[in-house]
Amino acid sequence: MPVIPSIHAPAACDGSHEMRIVLANRLYDGMKATIQASGEPEPATLSCKTTDIRFPLRQEAKYSEENLRAVLADPTLPYPARMGASLGLAWYDRLKISPTVDITSYRLGPATILHLPSEAFVEYQLFALSLRPNDFVAVAAYGELGTGYICTDKAFAEGGYEPTASLVGPPTETLLKAAIREVLNDNGNR
Repeated sequence: MPVIPSIHAPAACDGSHEMRIVLANRLYDGMKATIQASGEPEPATLSCKTTDIRFPLRQEAKYSEENLRAVLADPTLPYPARMGASLGLAWYDRLKISPTVDITSYRLGPATILHLPSEAFVEYQLFALSLRPNDFVAVAAYGELGTGYICTDKAFAEGGYEPTASLVGPPTETLLKAAIREVLNDNGNR
C-alpha cells in the first residue's frame, strides 16, 4: 500500500486571500505526492465489438405504413396520434435506407459498456449482467430511438403503455438477447 503524505493546515488558516493560496499550493503538492506514491498505472486494454440486428416490424394493421400515412394525413385527429404516426413513418423510412441497427460493447480494462438502441426494457440490462456476473457491466440505451420501446415478447400479451409505443414486435427479445450475448462474449471478457 503506498504511503500518502499527510497535509496539515497551517495554524493561521483564516480564509484570507493569502492563506487560500497557501492552502491551494498544499493541496496541489499533496495530490502530486499521492500520484507519485501510487506508481505507474497498468495500461488498460481497449476493445470493441459490434453486431447488427434487424428488428421485426409490428404486424398489426394499425402499425402498417398505409395506416400511419392515413393517420398523419387526417387533420381531424389529435396531435399525439399524428405525431406518433410521423415517428412511425420516420422509422420505416430509416429502415429503407439502413435496415439494421448496431449493438455495441466497449471494454476498457475491467469495465464493459453495452450500448443498446431505443428505450430497452430493464430485462435486457439484467440479462447482460447475468452473462458477466463477476464483471462491471454498464448498459446505456437510447442509441436509436426509431423503434420506440424495445419490449420483452411477453409484454405484448401483458398490455400497458410500452407495447403500444413500440414499432418492433416478437421475436425481438430473442434477437436482441442473441446480439447482446454475441457482443459481450466476444469482447475480450474473461
